[in-house]
Formats: sequence, C-alpha cells, structure tokens
Amino acid sequence: MNKIFQIARWEYLRRIKSKAFLFTLFLPFIIFIIAGIPQYLAETSEQPERMIAVLCNDNDFLRQLDKSVQDYFDNSPSPYTFKQIIKPDSSDILVKELIIAGAFDAALVVPDSFYQNNEITFYTSDYGIEETGKLHRILNSVLLEHRLKQLGIDPEKANYLKQKVNLTEFTVSEEGTISKTNALLKYMLPFIFVFVLIMGLITSSQALISSIIEERSSRIVEILLSSVSPLELMAGKIAGMGLLGITQLSFYLLVLFYGSSSFFDLDLTTSALSFDKLIWYILFFFAGYLLYSSIYIALGALFDNERDAQQISGVFSLFLIVPLYFIPYILENPQSTITNILTLIPLMTPFFMIIQIGIYNLSFLYCLGIFVYLLLWIAIITWLSSKIFRTALLLYGKRITLPEIIRWLKK
Repeated sequence: MNKIFQIARWEYLRRIKSKAFLFTLFLPFIIFIIAGIPQYLAETSEQPERMIAVLCNDNDFLRQLDKSVQDYFDNSPSPYTFKQIIKPDSSDILVKELIIAGAFDAALVVPDSFYQNNEITFYTSDYGIEETGKLHRILNSVLLEHRLKQLGIDPEKANYLKQKVNLTEFTVSEEGTISKTNALLKYMLPFIFVFVLIMGLITSSQALISSIIEERSSRIVEILLSSVSPLELMAGKIAGMGLLGITQLSFYLLVLFYGSSSFFDLDLTTSALSFDKLIWYILFFFAGYLLYSSIYIALGALFDNERDAQQISGVFSLFLIVPLYFIPYILENPQSTITNILTLIPLMTPFFMIIQIGIYNLSFLYCLGIFVYLLLWIAIITWLSSKIFRTALLLYGKRITLPEIIRWLKK
C-alpha cells in the first residue's frame, strides 16, 4: 500500500506542476468565454438601420405596425423604418426594382385579406433567420391586436389577459424538508459536473497514455518494476490521476461557490446543491475517473506509439459525449425504460447518474445501489485491465492482436 501511495504521489505531483494541467484547468473557462463572445456581440452590437417598404392599401396597418415595433423594442430606438407604398396589381416587379435599386432593404406585401387568411409575403436580399424571426413576431402582434380590437376587447383588458404566470418552485425532500428551488441551478449544476468530468477524462486519458508509452520507450518502466509489482504500478497511476481529478473538481467548486455569491447573487444552499447531492456528485465523479483510467492505462500498455493508442482511445471517448445527446430525452422521460437501461451501461453510468441526481430527487437506496453496481464494474474492468497491463507492459516492437488479448484475459 505504501508503494501505491508513493507512485500516486509521484504521478500527482508530476502532473499538477505541468503546464498542460494548468491549461486544462482553465480550459472550461476559455471555452465558456469563447462560446459567450458571439452571444455578447449579438446583444450589445447595434443593428443596422433597415428601410422596409410596406405594400398595402390599409393605412391602419402601418400605424399598428409602428406601435408593435415600439412595444417589441420596449420604446427603445428601433432599427426598422417602414414606408407605405400603395400596392399595385402586380407587386413582384415593383418589389424587385425597389430592392435591387437599393432604395429598400426589404419589402412586405400585405394583401387586403391579411386579417382573414394571415398571409404576408416578405422579400429580402440579406436578412438572417434571427432578424426575419423578429419581424415575424412583430407581425403576429399586429394580427393579435387587430383581432382583439375587432372583438371589441379593451386594450387594457387585453394586456390583462396576456399576463403570464409567475411560477415559484419548491422541492420536497424525502425527510419532508421544503426548500425553494432555483431553476437555473437545478438544471445547470449537473451539466457543469458532467462537462468538467468529460473534459477531465479527455485530458487525463491523453496524459496517462502518453506517460505509459514514454516510460516504456525510455525503459524507465523496467526500473520501476524492479521495485514494485505491475499491479502496484497500475494502481498508483490510477490513484494519482483520480487525485488530479478531485483537485480539478475542488477548484471548480470553489470558483462556483465564490462566483455564485459574489457575481451572480445565487444561493447555493438551496436544494439545487444540497449536501447529499454534492456527496453523490463527487462519488460518481471519482468513480468515472477510476473507471476510465483503468481502461486507458491498459490501452497505453498495448501500444508503442501515441498515434495508434489515440485512435483506439477515441472510440472509448465517444461514450463521454453520448449522455449529452440524451439530456433532452432524460428531461422528458426520467423514469423510462430507456433511461434506466442507459444508466446501467457502466461506461455511461457516472454521467447519467450525475444528471439524474441533479434534476430529480432520487432515493438514497437507488443511488447507493447504482453506486455499488458501478464499483463492481470498476473492480471487474480494473482486474481485466491489470491482466493486460501486466502482460503487455514489457512487450516491445510487437503488434499485439485481439486474439492474444483474449488469451491473456482467459488466463
């Protein structure tokens, strides 16, 4: 046990001091910043002024259109300027000439039967889907206001009818404790844990495989095996990478707690991050590290170069992103048979359990049962990986085949 601790300590200190670890530690923040820049630019940049021709014979339509635009932009300056043009019998030719000549950016052709059949034709040369969507919502507002007026409904009464429900959500625990739920925290926190776990596994797998291949190439592994057994070496490396994962998680939790209270005014003492959920997050997070580390360390022993090893490890990395695609399904079907089956697939169990624990109030016994089930699989996979690691570690210059691996596992 002391030798395993020494190897884990050596592996941990070697990795935590590296520039690669510091880069991966801040990589999620870099990704979030890069992803947020387009959204920030979209919200803060000024829209270009748009001249839109409105071909219609109803003067009231233009007045209502201007009013809907003011309401949509909350009485702030609107980028749209509308000009009414009496609609000719054949509007296509006129619209084409107006846009090609540059007099207008776009044109709305409003038939006399618009309020009955809800149809408007829109012509443009360079409008994006987001800008077209804004105009669509504004025109829907024009139609709604007209029909409310047609039905004789007072505008103030109409605004009263259109008011939305303010829903306050509370969570009831198994012990009967009622606490206010922050919807943002409830749904985002488990996804943050899953994202951090995925990023940590991707980066640590590469480091682990590179470490083993480097030690085999430089024959350092032969010196190590003169003092420790292959199983102790493997266990120490897995433990070291697990400690590295816990370090990453601790750093992100500190940032989350500090940032939520200092910058976002969020209360993390709510049921979104209760103590029992936090414990389960950490347990499944660490279990995910142990599971994948035992696989990647066996892969590193099978190859003499990183190129071949990375190709095979990429196949296992596909399991890391599968849970992200199933998040919408889990939200809609938390207790379905498919969700339960996916949760029981060992390579995806840590991710699905973190998501489900964060969103739903799973019972303690259920979480404990799944965790014990996952530990059993970790023990089986680690045992199989140890047989491959022990046999392949000192094989040099030989391409190992699948039948050989199966034969090792049967011994």
